[in-house]
Amino acid sequence: IHSTGNENIALLHCVASYPTKPEDVNLNVIRTLKQEFHVPIGFSDHTMEISVPIGAVTLGANIIEKHFTLDRNLEGPDHPYALDPDELAAMVKGIRDVEKALGSGIKNIADSEMQGLVEGRRSIFAKVNISKGTTITSDMLAILRPAVGIAPKNVEKIIGKKARKDIKSYEPILWNIIQ
Repeated sequence: IHSTGNENIALLHCVASYPTKPEDVNLNVIRTLKQEFHVPIGFSDHTMEISVPIGAVTLGANIIEKHFTLDRNLEGPDHPYALDPDELAAMVKGIRDVEKALGSGIKNIADSEMQGLVEGRRSIFAKVNISKGTTITSDMLAILRPAVGIAPKNVEKIIGKKARKDIKSYEPILWNIIQ
């Protein structure tokens, strides 16, 4: 094919049984094809499911071929196992959701995680009322949620400092209120 000048090649994994049972699909062939051939890999699906082509995308399929019908009662060999418009829309939505969910492969903190990190992590708080000018001792401090103040790893840097202002019990300790 390449020798004729055609560089637009894609390979589609297909099981030629109609309809195909999910246990006969062997989606892992998509991984094998991707490793062996350096062309776009797809999946020609004949199952009655929308989950199988969605799974194909998670394994790297770039192309999904799926039979479509407006009415399964129409004459013709493909209509009984084809997707109707609602099923096709659900499959496409599922594929798009999975594509977004696959991400880049690089572990980053998602914007949606930031609030949970603040709420789930801890910081240093005053355990008791601390008057302005008082030297801070360890028994005056508590490590609590959320992480709105100084990180617990810095507790030794706070002990021995003086309060620049009156600090209320369970107020977070911040660098600008100690000296």
